Amino acid sequence: MRVLAIDRFAADLAEFIATLATVPTEGRTWNGSSRGGPPIRRDDQVRRCIADSAALVDARRLEAAWDDCITTGPGDADVWIHADLMPGNLLVREDHLSAVIDWEMACVGTELWT
Repeated sequence: MRVLAIDRFAADLAEFIATLATVPTEGRTWNGSSRGGPPIRRDDQVRRCIADSAALVDARRLEAAWDDCITTGPGDADVWIHADLMPGNLLVREDHLSAVIDWEMACVGTELWT
């Protein structure tokens, strides 16, 4: 089975997120206002963005993924999150995530999986 470059990158990114979530928070919790809160807080905005982008993306697939995010709910504990995983902050080399930069928004937030 041939693994596509995007699949390798996605696996690398998932591993990064999962590993970061294991760093001890030393009792810190989400502050209630920064990035990292429950995704349901952004439901209207995300649905508008998906609708506005329907000509560019598979909107039904994105809506299904978003539905999974908001129905999964937070995990049992707050964890460290990068909070700004946009393409410009993800450095890639030979189809693999090689670095994550711009940690200015990093904070403790709610975990999206259990």
